[in-house]
Amino acid sequence: MPHVTVQLLEGRTIEQKRAAATAITDALIEHCGAHRESIVVVFSDIPRDSWSRAGLLVADRPAEQPGWTPAAASDPAPSPGG
Repeated sequence: MPHVTVQLLEGRTIEQKRAAATAITDALIEHCGAHRESIVVVFSDIPRDSWSRAGLLVADRPAEQPGWTPAAASDPAPSPGG
């Protein structure tokens, strides 16, 4: 009985989870020979204040800067003209 746990930051819609569950189930059937009725997929929604990356909570990451990284935040700002 395949049991898959998917940990995601909270905020996915039920439609997204349905699509992911279907895709995961279909992949296990195709690639592992599992029986549909035996496959279990569990979604674990993790709050942004409970997920850390590179030592910083995701909740503390500036949302307006998609490419933001902790290393970039600690780099000194370039001086004017150089």
